[in-house]
Amino acid sequence: MHKSKNINDFIVIGVSYKKTETETRGLYSLSKDSQKKVILELLQLGGDNILVMSTCNRTEIYCEGLTSSKLQEVLSKISGGSLDILNQIAFVKEGISAIKHMFSVGCALDSQIIGDFEIIGQVKKSFALSLETQSSNTLLHRLVNFVIKASKRIKSETHLSSGATSVAFSGVQYIRDHVEELESKKIMLFGLGKMGSNTCENLVKHSKHNSITLINRSEEKSINLSKKYNVVSRDITSLQDEIDVCDIMFVATGAQEYTVTPQMLHRKKPILILDLSLPRNVDPKAESLEHVTIIHLDELSQLANKVLADRLTHLPMALEILKEEYAEFKEWLDSRKIVPVLNALNTKIKGYRDNELSKILKDVDASQHSNIVAVTDKLVLKITGQIANHLRNNSTKPESDIAAIQDIFKLEGLQQDND
Repeated sequence: MHKSKNINDFIVIGVSYKKTETETRGLYSLSKDSQKKVILELLQLGGDNILVMSTCNRTEIYCEGLTSSKLQEVLSKISGGSLDILNQIAFVKEGISAIKHMFSVGCALDSQIIGDFEIIGQVKKSFALSLETQSSNTLLHRLVNFVIKASKRIKSETHLSSGATSVAFSGVQYIRDHVEELESKKIMLFGLGKMGSNTCENLVKHSKHNSITLINRSEEKSINLSKKYNVVSRDITSLQDEIDVCDIMFVATGAQEYTVTPQMLHRKKPILILDLSLPRNVDPKAESLEHVTIIHLDELSQLANKVLADRLTHLPMALEILKEEYAEFKEWLDSRKIVPVLNALNTKIKGYRDNELSKILKDVDASQHSNIVAVTDKLVLKITGQIANHLRNNSTKPESDIAAIQDIFKLEGLQQDND
């Protein structure tokens, strides 16, 4: 029999957008194969209930039975990022804090944009890898299922995820709200840095693929993205031709000077230009031209910020749901500690009872034996029932009380209801 595991043996370490900028975070990013390598190495070291997650905003390792320094060593080794830097920037949460952290992450309350429910998909993918590598037991299984349930409830019972909160998505939302017959319009995206790439990803979700054309100074990037999203890619030399025929143009070139000038915009049909660049990449003088409408990053940022402010009004309800689901999980967690102790206590007291009965039953009429055993069974049940009630409902320090019961009754080698 194994000794009961302590919930404080379950920890999470990681790096996130909260303390670390993108470039440094990227040093500890893990591909799916690398995630698998981390899990297998931690299993060999004696870890259990392991979940590894890596997104653009965070890399996290959840594990039971190993130290935080050991997790950091393995993350550094597999990712190739410096261990010294990781020691400085990594966060560590243990026990209940680690569990609450997973609830917060999975329910999109720890996201860079609160209510970004794409994160629960990442949790599910990471858990699928835990199942595949057989690194998940009852604790992690229950925890992930409760987190998924809480996330579903928050998404369906609140408006936390409504509206567009990123500038890249706000630009796409703007044309969906303001352009009639959008499906028939030709859209051109000029510039494919981070903002442009994010815009492209959002565009293909809401427009016809064959109506989107990509242009970038580095042609390789536009060709790669066009293959990924099944859209058209054109060379930079075709820029003027594409401007002449498009109805909507997103500009995100990231240049320090104007890349779209008034001379490029003399035309007879309307064009809507969304300038997502800072500094501006579209010369503001073009706004005075007939048929030209320009929406700038600042306006889209205000739209995104307004949506985010509206979204935050739904946060209290989301937190209430999270609290309810966490309380239910905590109840299960507490019962995990109590049940083995109660079973062992029941066995111990019955042992005392059987020992005493063996001495007296031979002097009692056989017809009375079953009555005596029934009475003593009730006594054992009353004693263990009172203790169970105290541990479940009245104990302010269940861990200490459980330890005291184990000590008093010499309950050795308990197997926790875990795996």
